[in-house]
Amino acid sequence: MPFLPRNRRASSPRWSAVPSQRAARSPLGELFRSARERLREAGVPDPALEAEALICHALGIDPVQLWTNDGPVPASRRRRLEAQLLRRLRREPLPYIRGWAEFFGRRFDVDQRVLIPRPETEHLVEIALEWERATFSKVQESGHPFRVADIGTGSGILAITLALELPRVQARAVDISREALYVARKNARRHSVTQRVKFHHGNLTGPLRGRFEVVLANLPYIKTARLSRLEPELSNEPRLALDGGGDGLEQVRPLIQSLPGYLAVPGLALLEIDPPIARRALAIAIAAFGAGAARVESDLSGLARVLVIESQ
Repeated sequence: MPFLPRNRRASSPRWSAVPSQRAARSPLGELFRSARERLREAGVPDPALEAEALICHALGIDPVQLWTNDGPVPASRRRRLEAQLLRRLRREPLPYIRGWAEFFGRRFDVDQRVLIPRPETEHLVEIALEWERATFSKVQESGHPFRVADIGTGSGILAITLALELPRVQARAVDISREALYVARKNARRHSVTQRVKFHHGNLTGPLRGRFEVVLANLPYIKTARLSRLEPELSNEPRLALDGGGDGLEQVRPLIQSLPGYLAVPGLALLEIDPPIARRALAIAIAAFGAGAARVESDLSGLARVLVIESQ
């Protein structure tokens, strides 16, 4: 019987303090209103939240201070805010401006060498954790490690997060980009998992040996023709991490076809996918593993997002 995850947790919302009339007229309040309107005019989504985040980062304050501090803002801080605001007005993503993104409740370093973590990618971690508890934890008394492969690791968020959540994890993370691996290793040091997460330069499963209880992959899966029609922020992210070729399956297809040689029994493979390629990706998985071994999970928006393969 295929494993079915429990209800996933919702991403934590960002809360703002409610400004008083006095705070709204303060120097910080004036900065906020100006930034919000400039972002709105530039077409930036959620301009109020973006303005708040930029001001808090540039000035080194938290949202409560933004709405309770009515003192003057030093000129040096104003200049820093203006420089960062101009970057956002050019549609550079906020995580690149701040230098970090949150994933599964933790901060990870990001820059233009790596893809920015998305909330929907957390679902891969949630499914893997539920499967480990339901299936693999039965043999934990043996001391057997929980072997994880992260293909197309980027900033390292998947392998590192599983290592932090499960002390028995021994992970191997692969990426074709040496620059991305530099960022991933930095994140592994930041979270003190360098002894349990090892990084390899190469394509797909090429550098790997042996079998793994869990294989995770967030490969490029957007069809080339769709890239130019997506939000402007994506032009700042590495094309190598986005472009899935003409059919979106250029990297996904060969990975699925190679998995029978790398997935342990029992084993779980989780691939993040773009909804338009979900049916074709599922068909490739069924051809490799059989009809009962593969399914597609939806994200919180109801879109087909994760290809799930179980070997039994």
